Amino acid sequence: MLKEDAAAHASLAAYPQAVISVKDPKTSMIFYVESNGRRVVAFDQDAAVVWSVDVLAKATIKPAQGQPVIRHLRLQEGELWITCGKHDHAKVDIKTGKTEFVGAD
Repeated sequence: MLKEDAAAHASLAAYPQAVISVKDPKTSMIFYVESNGRRVVAFDQDAAVVWSVDVLAKATIKPAQGQPVIRHLRLQEGELWITCGKHDHAKVDIKTGKTEFVGAD
């Protein structure tokens, strides 16, 4: 990614090594963090939007440490696990977009 692109994306500006997209090999869905660093969008295999959610707002996350943006995405057993800031975590059901706070470490 170009340096200008990283500066324009809130997650990459705060965390240059941030993982901002991931593809589910089972469903071919793609999950992407929008440039504001807060919203995740799910696309189906035809690039149609399945759902979109502001993770920090829906999970009521206000990181105690780090920037208030999504830092990492990972898939696990039908759920999208999200790290916000340094230590706050949420999970999202990949089919519905239902989002919940799961804690901080």
